[in-house]
Amino acid sequence: MKLYVVVREDLSPGAQMAQSLHAFREFVEHHQEIEREWYSTSNTIVILGVPGEADLYGLARTATEAGIKYSSFREPDLEDELTALAFEPGEKTSEMLKYLKLAGQFTG
Repeated sequence: MKLYVVVREDLSPGAQMAQSLHAFREFVEHHQEIEREWYSTSNTIVILGVPGEADLYGLARTATEAGIKYSSFREPDLEDELTALAFEPGEKTSEMLKYLKLAGQFTG
């Protein structure tokens, strides 16, 4: 069971790390029971990348339609732009994200 974080790759590498952590922290805050189970049974986390903000909106829409729980983070220093999403572990999540590459691997 992998917990997934998806971050924008149009951000600097340092910003990608920070935004990923922010999204993960939001997930822990809003989905404590899911996070506790994940942490005690797997504790595997995968950080994936997308080209930009529009891609995150598309994933959020798809997750909502599929009933997949997630949390988002908006960066105040970037005019509250959506920068990262954290998704619950599960087969539906894995299937939805299987086409994405690991963060830092996007070649545009």
